[in-house]
Amino acid sequence: MATHRIRSASVFKDESFPLAVLRLDDHKASRLHSHEFHELVILLAGRGRHVTAQGEYPIEAGDAARSKLRTR
Repeated sequence: MATHRIRSASVFKDESFPLAVLRLDDHKASRLHSHEFHELVILLAGRGRHVTAQGEYPIEAGDAARSKLRTR
């Protein structure tokens, strides 16, 4: 299954310090994707689903989900 790849340069202003904090108040569903970086998502409100290669998981306010760096 082909996925969209999110590049570090599109997220981090300074790649020598690759840390970003983003608050998305109304996050819509996103297409299947991979990252050039690790991602930690903390759900502050609402519900959703976290989709990984291992399956699909319901998430709700108070949950955290992590995505590992994908090298391929």
